[in-house]
Amino acid sequence: MLKPGITNRPASATTTASRHNTPSDARAPDWRRHFAIFWDAFLTVAIGAGLFDAVQRGGLWNARGLWMLLLALAFLIAHRWLWAPVRHTSGEWPPLNRDLLIVLAVEYVLVLALLPASAWFALLFLAMMGQVAAAAAPSRWRLPFAALLLTLAGPIGLYDALAAQHWGTVAGLAAVIAWLPIIFLYIRLFFDDRQTRIALERDLHVARAEIERVTPMLRRLDALQSREQALADMRDGMHHTLAYLNLRLDVVRQRLHDDPAAVAAGLAELHELVQQRLKGIAPDGDDEIGSAGAAPALVDSTNESDLTLPQPAHPDESSTTEPPPEPDQKTTPISIEPMTDIDERPDPPPASQG
Repeated sequence: MLKPGITNRPASATTTASRHNTPSDARAPDWRRHFAIFWDAFLTVAIGAGLFDAVQRGGLWNARGLWMLLLALAFLIAHRWLWAPVRHTSGEWPPLNRDLLIVLAVEYVLVLALLPASAWFALLFLAMMGQVAAAAAPSRWRLPFAALLLTLAGPIGLYDALAAQHWGTVAGLAAVIAWLPIIFLYIRLFFDDRQTRIALERDLHVARAEIERVTPMLRRLDALQSREQALADMRDGMHHTLAYLNLRLDVVRQRLHDDPAAVAAGLAELHELVQQRLKGIAPDGDDEIGSAGAAPALVDSTNESDLTLPQPAHPDESSTTEPPPEPDQKTTPISIEPMTDIDERPDPPPASQG
């Protein structure tokens, strides 16, 4: 006997077969588990009704009754084998079309063997339709449903009504048979839509958790990108500023001896430009650059003589007296004694002869 979820086919055969009936998930959806429980209860009622009707006709504790019990037990085993992956949430679901057709063929033969004993066993065809509805795509229902419905028409009396030309009965029974695929299709589409919503909600919850996890990282990345852009802009601005300062300083250096007043104004302008750049880089850093705040006043108070550098001496001016240095305020004043006391002072001792 085949075991659920275990096959002896090679990998290439598995790929080819799965292309026609690919499992949608590793485990069966919840609605299929509920469906399996429903058909278990339905089979219990249907087989119980068939056995009870068979007992009323000829008894159960005889060869015929034991044969019916074996057939019913075989049908239950085949049914539960097919639904085993759904009940135990393990194995492959949906099953391959080959496995499904094998189970349906075995069950079909078993039901045909049970029908002479009681018409109630025809209800087992509904359980087989439920198997097809749960395990196969709706596009593959045509052949199994056609075979089951045509066989079901016999026990419910459709063929007898046709032979007797009871057209009202024929119309009613045909409507019942025609409605069965529609009912199963509605159930399948309803539960598929429900399962799709559940999967979407689960994916949405996972995506929301992922977004909550990634959001702080994205914010930090945005902050880093903003800081990098600001640094790039600052680097470009400082490059232009330094180039401008280089040109201006070169001009100031060339005009240093010719026009000191213009040099002072140029230095003041350059200083103001540097201050603006510093405030643009650190607008709250006034305390750090406050020590340089007196520089503009110092530049403004500088006169031409302060910016005049000492000229180099010409060859004909070999003796140039340097101005005496200003006395330090902290130097102790030197006291000069009156000249009248010079005669009264003793003569210094004569120098000793070598």
